[in-house]
Amino acid sequence: SRVFLALGAGAVAWGIYRLIQIVNHVLSKLAEKTDNNLDDLIVNIIRKSLKIVVVVISILFIGQNILGWNITALLAGAGVAGLAIAFAAQDTIANFFGSIMIILDQPFKKGDRVNVSGYDGIIERVGFRSTRIRTLIGHLVTIPNKSVADSTIENIQERPYMKLSTNLGLVYDTPAEKMEEAIKILHEIYDNHEGMNEEKPPKIFFNAFNDWALNISITAWYFPGDYYAFLEWNHKTNMKILKRFNAEGLEFAFPTNTTYLAYDSNRQLEITIDPNTGEPVKKK
Repeated sequence: SRVFLALGAGAVAWGIYRLIQIVNHVLSKLAEKTDNNLDDLIVNIIRKSLKIVVVVISILFIGQNILGWNITALLAGAGVAGLAIAFAAQDTIANFFGSIMIILDQPFKKGDRVNVSGYDGIIERVGFRSTRIRTLIGHLVTIPNKSVADSTIENIQERPYMKLSTNLGLVYDTPAEKMEEAIKILHEIYDNHEGMNEEKPPKIFFNAFNDWALNISITAWYFPGDYYAFLEWNHKTNMKILKRFNAEGLEFAFPTNTTYLAYDSNRQLEITIDPNTGEPVKKK
């Protein structure tokens, strides 16, 4: 009779175990509606956890209430075995809880470009033990989730804009009127540019007398933070600046040294001939 009761309870437990697939299907449909694909990992954890719970409870119930097993001794033995396994697999357990922290915190999702532990690349997979990153040069890096959870994570994908900060130098022979013309041209090019946000207009200033150039600083923000779209816009903008400056005769500066040999009334230089040697002698 106990065997038949155990088989009946086992059949019920098996039916409950199979019902977990329905729960998994419902949760998967809900996860598909969210933007963050880490929810798929949450569904996997719930499915596997429910299966383990159903199996363990079914065994304990059938064993204690039907077959008359000494569950206390069994649990004591399982506790000792579990402690030994925990010591042996502490890194695996740490990685598992690291994955739980990643799921709860959601610092990134699959497909995001991130910088983790010095590795800059695209998130390809987040598992229970590790996270895989495809670096920008094509290498696949596997990082334990424990390390990921403890690291400072830079999510490059979530940047709202790209910032351009550059300088243009004009030669010192440029008159004030031409400097004003250069600033005006730059404002015409950068004001209301493609990808501009009204809250962050471009900033253009004649900001310094450098060693070899009159410097103009340019700061602009490009929305959204699409790197290649930003490069395309920056390329077109630089071409416009080059054409406009060349047309207006505005000369770009480059590092130079100028030596003056002309007469300087404040530093007179006299050259005489040494009567003994016939060599020129410089004398201030």
